Amino acid sequence: MTLFNTLLSLAFTAFISNRLLRSWQDRSWLQQQKYLGQEKEYRQLASLAEDIASSGAARLFAMEQLNSELLRSDPVELENRLNEYREHLKRWNEKLPVFFFQLRAQNLSGQDIKLEVLVHSKMYEIGRLLEQGVRARRNNSAIKNVDLQNRLASVKAAFNRFNEDLFKATLLRRADLYFEVELPVTADLLSRMSTWDLVKAIFHRDINGYTITRASLN
Repeated sequence: MTLFNTLLSLAFTAFISNRLLRSWQDRSWLQQQKYLGQEKEYRQLASLAEDIASSGAARLFAMEQLNSELLRSDPVELENRLNEYREHLKRWNEKLPVFFFQLRAQNLSGQDIKLEVLVHSKMYEIGRLLEQGVRARRNNSAIKNVDLQNRLASVKAAFNRFNEDLFKATLLRRADLYFEVELPVTADLLSRMSTWDLVKAIFHRDINGYTITRASLN
Protein backbone atom coordinates (compact mmCIF):
# COMPACT_ATOMS: atom_id res chain seq x y z
CA MET A 1 0.00 0.00 0.00
CA THR A 2 2.83 2.35 0.85
CA LEU A 3 4.49 1.63 -2.50
CA PHE A 4 1.21 2.26 -4.30
CA ASN A 5 0.73 5.58 -2.55
CA THR A 6 4.29 6.58 -3.36
CA LEU A 7 3.86 5.72 -7.05
CA LEU A 8 0.53 7.53 -7.14
CA SER A 9 2.08 10.57 -5.53
CA LEU A 10 4.94 10.55 -8.01
CA ALA A 11 2.54 10.17 -10.95
CA PHE A 12 0.38 13.03 -9.68
CA THR A 13 3.42 15.24 -9.12
CA ALA A 14 4.71 14.48 -12.61
CA PHE A 15 1.29 15.26 -14.10
CA ILE A 16 1.01 18.60 -12.31
CA SER A 17 4.62 19.50 -13.14
CA ASN A 18 4.03 18.69 -16.80
CA ARG A 19 0.88 20.84 -16.87
CA LEU A 20 2.67 23.73 -15.20
CA LEU A 21 5.64 23.40 -17.55
CA ARG A 22 3.41 23.39 -20.63
CA SER A 23 1.48 26.38 -19.32
CA TRP A 24 4.72 28.27 -18.69
CA GLN A 25 6.07 27.36 -22.13
CA ASP A 26 2.85 28.51 -23.84
CA ARG A 27 2.88 31.75 -21.90
CA SER A 28 6.55 32.35 -22.68
CA TRP A 29 5.97 31.66 -26.38
CA LEU A 30 3.06 34.09 -26.55
CA GLN A 31 5.07 36.72 -24.69
CA GLN A 32 7.99 36.23 -27.07
CA GLN A 33 5.73 36.65 -30.09
CA LYS A 34 4.30 39.82 -28.60
CA TYR A 35 7.80 41.14 -27.95
CA LEU A 36 8.96 40.35 -31.48
CA GLY A 37 5.91 42.05 -32.96
CA GLN A 38 6.39 45.22 -30.93
CA GLU A 39 10.12 45.25 -31.66
CA LYS A 40 9.31 45.11 -35.38
CA GLU A 41 6.90 48.04 -34.99
CA TYR A 42 9.54 50.04 -33.11
CA ARG A 43 12.16 49.45 -35.81
CA GLN A 44 9.66 50.42 -38.49
CA LEU A 45 8.87 53.63 -36.62
CA ALA A 46 12.56 54.49 -36.20
CA SER A 47 13.16 53.89 -39.92
CA LEU A 48 10.09 55.98 -40.81
CA ALA A 49 11.21 58.90 -38.65
CA GLU A 50 14.65 58.85 -40.28
CA ASP A 51 13.19 58.68 -43.79
CA ILE A 52 10.79 61.58 -43.22
CA ALA A 53 13.52 63.73 -41.67
CA SER A 54 16.05 63.09 -44.43
CA SER A 55 13.57 63.42 -47.33
CA GLY A 56 12.03 66.62 -45.98
CA ALA A 57 15.41 68.17 -45.18
CA ALA A 58 16.64 67.43 -48.71
CA ARG A 59 13.60 69.08 -50.27
CA LEU A 60 13.84 72.15 -48.02
CA PHE A 61 17.54 72.55 -48.76
CA ALA A 62 16.87 72.38 -52.50
CA MET A 63 14.15 75.03 -52.09
CA GLU A 64 16.56 77.32 -50.25
CA GLN A 65 19.18 76.86 -52.95
CA LEU A 66 16.68 77.67 -55.69
CA ASN A 67 15.43 80.72 -53.81
CA SER A 68 19.00 82.00 -53.42
CA GLU A 69 19.63 81.54 -57.13
CA LEU A 70 16.57 83.61 -58.01
CA LEU A 71 18.40 86.65 -56.61
CA ARG A 72 21.38 86.12 -58.91
CA SER A 73 21.72 86.54 -62.65
CA ASP A 74 23.16 83.23 -63.84
CA PRO A 75 20.46 81.50 -65.95
CA VAL A 76 22.44 78.26 -66.29
CA GLU A 77 22.88 77.88 -62.55
CA LEU A 78 19.22 78.76 -62.03
CA GLU A 79 18.16 75.88 -64.29
CA ASN A 80 20.53 73.54 -62.45
CA ARG A 81 19.01 74.49 -59.10
CA LEU A 82 15.52 74.10 -60.53
CA ASN A 83 16.31 70.58 -61.78
CA GLU A 84 17.75 69.64 -58.38
CA TYR A 85 14.67 70.97 -56.63
CA ARG A 86 12.32 69.07 -58.94
CA GLU A 87 14.25 65.85 -58.34
CA HIS A 88 13.85 66.18 -54.57
CA LEU A 89 10.23 67.23 -55.03
CA LYS A 90 9.57 64.08 -57.04
CA ARG A 91 11.13 61.86 -54.37
CA TRP A 92 9.15 63.56 -51.62
CA ASN A 93 5.85 63.24 -53.49
CA GLU A 94 6.54 59.57 -54.23
CA LYS A 95 7.15 58.82 -50.57
CA LEU A 96 4.45 61.04 -49.06
CA PRO A 97 1.51 58.57 -49.38
CA VAL A 98 3.67 55.90 -47.74
CA PHE A 99 4.55 58.33 -44.93
CA PHE A 100 0.85 59.00 -44.31
CA PHE A 101 -0.02 55.29 -44.33
CA GLN A 102 2.79 54.30 -41.99
CA LEU A 103 2.05 57.11 -39.53
CA ARG A 104 -1.58 55.98 -39.36
CA ALA A 105 -0.50 52.35 -38.99
CA GLN A 106 1.68 53.35 -36.03
CA ASN A 107 -1.37 55.00 -34.38
CA LEU A 108 0.46 58.24 -33.64
CA SER A 109 -2.42 60.54 -32.71
CA GLY A 110 -2.71 62.78 -35.75
CA GLN A 111 0.92 62.99 -36.81
CA ASP A 112 -0.17 62.31 -40.40
CA ILE A 113 -2.45 65.38 -40.27
CA LYS A 114 0.36 67.51 -38.83
CA LEU A 115 2.71 66.41 -41.60
CA GLU A 116 0.14 67.28 -44.26
CA VAL A 117 -1.19 70.57 -42.85
CA LEU A 118 1.81 72.08 -41.07
CA VAL A 119 4.59 70.90 -43.39
CA HIS A 120 3.57 69.54 -46.78
CA SER A 121 0.92 72.13 -47.64
CA LYS A 122 3.32 74.96 -46.76
CA MET A 123 6.13 73.43 -48.81
CA TYR A 124 3.73 73.05 -51.72
CA GLU A 125 2.76 76.74 -51.59
CA ILE A 126 6.39 77.89 -51.40
CA GLY A 127 7.31 75.56 -54.25
CA ARG A 128 4.56 77.09 -56.39
CA LEU A 129 5.93 80.57 -55.72
CA LEU A 130 9.46 79.42 -56.54
CA GLU A 131 8.28 78.06 -59.90
CA GLN A 132 6.59 81.39 -60.59
CA GLY A 133 9.84 83.16 -59.79
CA VAL A 134 11.76 80.96 -62.22
CA ARG A 135 9.27 81.68 -65.01
CA ALA A 136 9.54 85.39 -64.28
CA ARG A 137 13.34 85.20 -64.39
CA ARG A 138 13.22 83.39 -67.74
CA ASN A 139 11.01 86.13 -69.17
CA ASN A 140 13.14 88.87 -67.64
CA SER A 141 10.13 89.98 -65.62
CA ALA A 142 10.07 91.35 -62.11
CA ILE A 143 9.78 88.75 -59.34
CA LYS A 144 6.99 89.37 -56.88
CA ASN A 145 8.12 90.24 -53.39
CA VAL A 146 6.55 87.37 -51.45
CA ASP A 147 9.23 87.08 -48.75
CA LEU A 148 10.14 83.49 -49.55
CA GLN A 149 13.05 83.47 -47.12
CA ASN A 150 10.80 84.01 -44.10
CA ARG A 151 8.29 81.50 -45.41
CA LEU A 152 11.04 78.93 -45.77
CA ALA A 153 12.23 79.64 -42.23
CA SER A 154 8.68 79.19 -40.95
CA VAL A 155 8.15 75.82 -42.63
CA LYS A 156 11.59 74.64 -41.50
CA ALA A 157 10.64 75.46 -37.91
CA ALA A 158 7.35 73.55 -38.29
CA PHE A 159 9.19 70.60 -39.80
CA ASN A 160 11.72 70.58 -36.96
CA ARG A 161 8.89 70.51 -34.40
CA PHE A 162 7.24 67.64 -36.24
CA ASN A 163 10.51 65.69 -36.29
CA GLU A 164 11.06 66.36 -32.59
CA ASP A 165 7.60 65.01 -31.74
CA LEU A 166 8.17 61.93 -33.88
CA PHE A 167 11.59 61.39 -32.30
CA LYS A 168 10.04 61.56 -28.81
CA ALA A 169 7.42 58.99 -29.84
CA THR A 170 10.23 56.73 -31.06
CA LEU A 171 12.09 57.05 -27.75
CA LEU A 172 8.92 56.17 -25.82
CA ARG A 173 8.45 53.06 -27.95
CA ARG A 174 12.05 52.06 -27.27
CA ALA A 175 11.61 52.59 -23.52
CA ASP A 176 8.43 50.49 -23.53
CA LEU A 177 10.30 47.73 -25.32
CA TYR A 178 13.69 47.53 -23.65
CA PHE A 179 13.57 49.21 -20.22
CA GLU A 180 12.11 47.85 -16.98
CA VAL A 181 9.66 49.69 -14.75
CA GLU A 182 8.47 49.19 -11.17
CA LEU A 183 4.72 48.62 -10.88
CA PRO A 184 2.90 49.22 -7.56
CA VAL A 185 0.60 46.39 -6.54
CA THR A 186 -3.01 47.36 -7.23
CA ALA A 187 -6.31 45.48 -7.41
CA ASP A 188 -6.18 45.64 -11.21
CA LEU A 189 -2.64 44.26 -11.26
CA LEU A 190 -3.46 41.27 -9.02
CA SER A 191 -5.22 39.43 -11.85
CA ARG A 192 -2.13 39.76 -14.03
CA MET A 193 0.50 38.83 -11.43
CA SER A 194 2.33 35.53 -11.66
CA THR A 195 1.89 32.92 -8.93
CA TRP A 196 5.41 33.55 -7.68
CA ASP A 197 4.77 37.29 -7.38
CA LEU A 198 1.58 36.61 -5.42
CA VAL A 199 3.44 34.31 -3.02
CA LYS A 200 6.14 36.96 -2.46
CA ALA A 201 3.48 39.61 -1.90
CA ILE A 202 1.84 37.50 0.85
CA PHE A 203 5.04 37.49 2.89
CA HIS A 204 5.89 41.14 2.28
CA ARG A 205 5.57 43.26 5.42
CA ASP A 206 4.17 46.37 3.70
CA ILE A 207 1.93 45.38 0.81
CA ASN A 208 1.33 49.05 -0.02
CA GLY A 209 5.02 49.50 -0.64
CA TYR A 210 5.46 46.29 -2.60
CA THR A 211 6.36 46.71 -6.27
CA ILE A 212 6.97 44.36 -9.18
CA THR A 213 9.77 44.95 -11.64
CA ARG A 214 8.69 44.19 -15.17
CA ALA A 215 9.61 45.14 -18.69
CA SER A 216 7.13 47.79 -19.85
CA LEU A 217 6.00 45.34 -22.53
CA ASN A 218 4.54 43.11 -19.83
